[in-house]
Amino acid sequence: MPGTDRTLRKKSEFSYAFRTGKKRVGQFMVVYAVKNGLNENRYGIVTSKKVGNAVRRNLARRRLREFIRKTDRGLSQGFDVVLIARTGINSANFKQIVEEGQQLLKRLGL
Repeated sequence: MPGTDRTLRKKSEFSYAFRTGKKRVGQFMVVYAVKNGLNENRYGIVTSKKVGNAVRRNLARRRLREFIRKTDRGLSQGFDVVLIARTGINSANFKQIVEEGQQLLKRLGL
């Protein structure tokens, strides 16, 4: 979307989501969601060194970005969503990641 930034970048934005957002935990990811007062969703992705080396972390980020790209249209808008990759994400196939992510977002009311 030209002209709009749909990515969480500031530490304060992530901290607010962690502090006040609803949280759901899955096998491959943890999802936080909090209302943002905007007309669109904004996303942030966290991959710690527990996920693996730089190659593995980047793979996890790419997979989560693709999951977001595929599912954003069907979601309720107006939320900040933070996805945290868990250690098992790189052993899962993409279909498993999508299914779990959709289930977690549904449980959060999105």
